[in-house]
Amino acid sequence: MTFGQKLKYYRLKQKMGQESLAELSHVSVSSIRKYEMDERTPRKEHIESFALSLNICPAALMDYSIEKSYDAFLWLYSIGNWANIEFVGEKDNDGNYIKDTISIRFANTDLMDFVKEWADKKKEIENISEAISLIKDKKLIMQLNDRISELSDNLNESLVFDTISKEIFNRAKISNYHISKRISENTPKLNTYSDLLRLIIQFERNNSVKMECVSIYERVWLPRAIITFEADSLDLDNPNSEIRNLYEEFLYYFRSFSDFNITIDGFSFNLGKKEYYRFIIEDKKLALSLNSLKSTLKIYNNGKDIDDKEANEIIERYNIKIASG
Repeated sequence: MTFGQKLKYYRLKQKMGQESLAELSHVSVSSIRKYEMDERTPRKEHIESFALSLNICPAALMDYSIEKSYDAFLWLYSIGNWANIEFVGEKDNDGNYIKDTISIRFANTDLMDFVKEWADKKKEIENISEAISLIKDKKLIMQLNDRISELSDNLNESLVFDTISKEIFNRAKISNYHISKRISENTPKLNTYSDLLRLIIQFERNNSVKMECVSIYERVWLPRAIITFEADSLDLDNPNSEIRNLYEEFLYYFRSFSDFNITIDGFSFNLGKKEYYRFIIEDKKLALSLNSLKSTLKIYNNGKDIDDKEANEIIERYNIKIASG
């Protein structure tokens, strides 16, 4: 697949329109269209922005095609040097390996775990292929061939890119972050969307906090509220910081959404030298409320001068009890 085909594939897989991807990645819609039509060569910073916006690893969008044997030589040699490659096989009288008996393995345990999972999936495909040769039912053969195609198509995505993504998107920083006892005991229980909106407005009014709110609300796709903080701006090393307290309240509310059977995800990632925390909440009313904040109060540009009357109107409009699911 070309870069453009990959970009479109993962965008649609994430149920995201071009406009939403443009908003998250800060790349114009016209540029995204040209990229997807392979009319433009992608810049490195755009590849990283697209990957982080789509919650995939940048490698998923890059072209690692091997066309000649020497392409494979270079990759294999580089991997061998990095992962301490080990050779196993029979040797001749001079102590040299016999070509047809040589196999390789890696001292790196993560790489060997990956190779094992890859081998298991490949074996499943081979078993289905063998079963097809023994079957005469055309309908069943078609179903099994579809299964092989499905496994082959998912091999790169589920094995290669999901494995790499685990190294890039650190969910432990979100799920394992300890909220202080004072915050967990004194913060009112999450009840309405207004509870979270008030906190977001407080963040927006604080000049030292760097955050971005994006609502993906498109007619066809599942609405999502996406909130991203620049980690350094949260002052997490200071236990007495007002900003840190705000962040812990936000995290308390974020986790509470799962009590309503609402799907949530949170992870940290690095872009350049800066670390970011991103939170995703799949909820229609919350996405709509953030969209109202963004458009009515112009969160991106003038958030520090939010008018109290307008802010209260938005908060009151979404003073709606959160429903389960």
